[in-house]
Amino acid sequence: MPYYNVNPHTLYQSCISADWDWSQRDDPMVHARAWVEAENTYEVWKIVQDWFGMIESGEASSRYPDPYWKDEDYPDKAPLTQDVADEFIEEMDQDFMLEKNRFQGRLAPEFSRLPAHARIAFVQQAYGVIKTSVEIKAEAERRVEEGETFPPKAAA
Repeated sequence: MPYYNVNPHTLYQSCISADWDWSQRDDPMVHARAWVEAENTYEVWKIVQDWFGMIESGEASSRYPDPYWKDEDYPDKAPLTQDVADEFIEEMDQDFMLEKNRFQGRLAPEFSRLPAHARIAFVQQAYGVIKTSVEIKAEAERRVEEGETFPPKAAA
C-alpha cells in the first residue's frame, strides 16, 4: 500500500499545499481545517489499510454489513445503498490508479475485488470515521475557538 511512514503532520503539509487560496495563509482557520482534514485522512487511511489486509488474507469475504445500521445516524452522508457502496469503491479505486506511482512497483489494492456485502461493510466503517467538508469546517472552528494552534507540535 502507498503512504508508508505517513502521519497527520505529513498529511497536513499536503493539505496546506493543496489549498489554492494563498492569500489566506495567515488565517488560523486555514491551518485548523488542514489539520482536521489531515487527522481525518489518517484515520480513514487506517481503515483502508486494514481492509486491504483483509482482502489479501481472504478475510474480507467474511465481513458482512451491520444489520442494525441506521442511515439517519449519518445525516450528512448519502443513504447507504449497494449503489452508493459500489460508487464509493469505484471512485476510491480510480484515485488509487491516479496515485499508482506511490506503489513502488506494487499493484493498486483494487477494492473492487470485495464481494457486494463486504463493500457495504467497508463503507459502513468508513462512514463512521470520514468527515464531510462541513464536519471538517465545524470541527476546525470549534478547535480554533478553544485556542488550539495548528499544526500542533509533533510528538517526539
